[in-house]
Amino acid sequence: MKYTFRSEKELQEVIQACAGIPQKVIDNAKYHIGLVEECFEDGACGNFYILTDDDGIDSDTYKDCLREYNLIEGDYEFDDLICAENGSEWHIRAFIGTDAYWGFFYKSKTKEVCYGK
Repeated sequence: MKYTFRSEKELQEVIQACAGIPQKVIDNAKYHIGLVEECFEDGACGNFYILTDDDGIDSDTYKDCLREYNLIEGDYEFDDLICAENGSEWHIRAFIGTDAYWGFFYKSKTKEVCYGK
């Protein structure tokens, strides 16, 4: 599922609609909202999405967003791990343009790492 927000007020509506979003993700989303409000002027805006399906950036929902905004998959500025909870990793992937900022908060299954003896 995809939840869209541009402000803290809209983020609160998302939190009410989806109780499974970790607090660290919410805090990170508030930080990015503040960053956009502080750094982007002249009508620039932030576009934020929380993708709650386990396939995250491999989902059709994510790919549809990229197509809608003419974003190129490999052109993101950063992709950071926010936290790992209940077998899932939560990330923020951001695309930064001259007049807009797109942030995708997504989760993916935690990868099990096997080490040799």
